[in-house]
Amino acid sequence: MKPARTKRPRGNSTRPRFPRISAEESIDSPADLKPTLVAENRRKHVRTKVNFKGCIRSFAHGDDIVACEDISRAGLRFRTRKHYSVKSDIEVAAPYSPGSLNIFVRGQIVHVEQVPGRSTSAAASPTENPDGF
Repeated sequence: MKPARTKRPRGNSTRPRFPRISAEESIDSPADLKPTLVAENRRKHVRTKVNFKGCIRSFAHGDDIVACEDISRAGLRFRTRKHYSVKSDIEVAAPYSPGSLNIFVRGQIVHVEQVPGRSTSAAASPTENPDGF
C-alpha cells in the first residue's frame, strides 16, 4: 500500500512569481515582466471552511446561536447579529445541537469586524483554564 501523499500549501512564499509567456508572445523589454508578490501565510494552523451552527455563551449576551465560517486548532470565525467586544470572555460550543448535551470551551474574542448592512464577523480563540481542568 502506498503512503498517502500530502499536498504542499501554495502561496507560502513572498518570492516574486513571473507570469507564464507562451511561445507566440515576445518580450520587448524586461519591464514587461512584472513580478507579483504572493502574500505569506503566517498562520500556524490551517483554517478549514465550515458550515454549521455554534453557540456563543457570554455574560453580556447569554446564549447566542451563530453561523461558523471557518475553524482551526487556534480558534474559529463566526457570524452574528450581536456586537462583541475584543477581549471579552466567552464559552463556545461548535458544532451546536439544541436540546442535546453540548461541550462548551472557554475562549476569548480576538477580532471583530463590522460588515455594513449585514451581520458582525468575529473570531474567537480558546483560553487556558486557570483551574487546570
